[in-house]
Amino acid sequence: MMKKSEFEYAGFWWRFAAFLIDATLLAILMRLYPIIGGMFVAFPFLIGVPGSAATAGIAVFIYLFMWLLTPAIVTILFWKFCQATPGKMLISAQIVDADSGGKPTTGQCIGRWFAWILSALVLCLGLFWIGFDKRKQGWHDILAGTVVVRTKNPRVNFNTAKKARKTSTKKRTTKKRTAKKVARRA
Repeated sequence: MMKKSEFEYAGFWWRFAAFLIDATLLAILMRLYPIIGGMFVAFPFLIGVPGSAATAGIAVFIYLFMWLLTPAIVTILFWKFCQATPGKMLISAQIVDADSGGKPTTGQCIGRWFAWILSALVLCLGLFWIGFDKRKQGWHDILAGTVVVRTKNPRVNFNTAKKARKTSTKKRTTKKRTAKKVARRA
């Protein structure tokens, strides 16, 4: 459950930056598939296994199947268990249920994925909608019943950090003095 004073709606440009980070990471992950897929296709031919063409066909099918499913599976799992993709984590954003502010359900995460595809297919209008909506929701957020929020001012307040450092130094000094007194008594 989130406290309203701690969060703000994540706007279009923040979310676009998170998308670019996620797309880059997914592209790196997807570059591994040709290597793995190439091994499955080439290996049967190299060892001369009968029916190599059938094996190669299965490998190509698996390769294409994974190429389409990997982004969906990875994204949905991040949404479900972390409430954010790596890009959203870097901008201190998370996906929450629009009504309760709690974690989205598995159904919401899966529905959000398919709604995201629809939002992107219609000339990306569903994604650009984020810039105009008062809660910064895209069509996929509205359809799934979610909203993306960011931690307000996630930067460190250096005055607070300085006070915390002084307090911890005092505690360490007090512990050392106490230890010395105990050692003298013994």
